[in-house]
Amino acid sequence: MSQDHISESGSAAHRASLVGWSIVAYGFLAVALSSTARALLSLAMPLWESELGWSRSLVSAAGALALLVMALTAPVAGNFIDRFGPRKLLAAGFATLGLGLLLTALSVAPWQLLMSFGLVSGVGFGVVAVSAFFAAIAPYFVAHRGFAMAVVDSGSTV
Repeated sequence: MSQDHISESGSAAHRASLVGWSIVAYGFLAVALSSTARALLSLAMPLWESELGWSRSLVSAAGALALLVMALTAPVAGNFIDRFGPRKLLAAGFATLGLGLLLTALSVAPWQLLMSFGLVSGVGFGVVAVSAFFAAIAPYFVAHRGFAMAVVDSGSTV
């Protein structure tokens, strides 16, 4: 094997490594933002109580509905990852999550909160999940795969 071939394949491996670690960083940030958006519900609760007169049970119901929708979305999202790849699914998930959070911010009626946060955002939360990023980074890592996945997963606790 020539020296040129070795350096070219080493360069390709280096580029693949950079892409893989870029996806890990993006996944960490995305999972952190998604988890933070879910957690912000508890911070908004007192404001919604005073401004809109919504009860804690209503806001909690929207959060519980989002968790249920996330759980139902996850297997469907996994199937779509297998069929279309993680990139397209994550793009759609972010768009759905952004729409749901925007609609949540504009909600003035209880049913709007349940639909926007509980259903629309719930679907986005279920798609923008750790498992989608695991599928995206797995091809880039043979060594350090567990570490890369743990870094993405740690975004959920930031």
